[in-house]
Amino acid sequence: MYQKFLAAFCGSKAARDPDANLSIKLCSGRLKILADATREPELRLNSITITLPDVNLQAQLLNDTGVHFQIAKNALIVPREEAFGLDLRFEHDVAFP
Repeated sequence: MYQKFLAAFCGSKAARDPDANLSIKLCSGRLKILADATREPELRLNSITITLPDVNLQAQLLNDTGVHFQIAKNALIVPREEAFGLDLRFEHDVAFP
């Protein structure tokens, strides 16, 4: 399910941003994975906010992935309980296919 979710963002690359959150840069926008500040120094996923020029088009691509999300303004929001099972921790930069 999550591989299919990430495949919708083909070519994306994850990198740490200056605020110590984990950002995945996309060609069409930005996928931001927020760290849970109460669990430092572990990086646990809190939620994923995807800001895109055409969020409705991207939502159509994600409808069959099985990942639940909400649309708010120009962003897709994946809730905490859906954010890659919550147990995924990023120790290094991560590249997705």
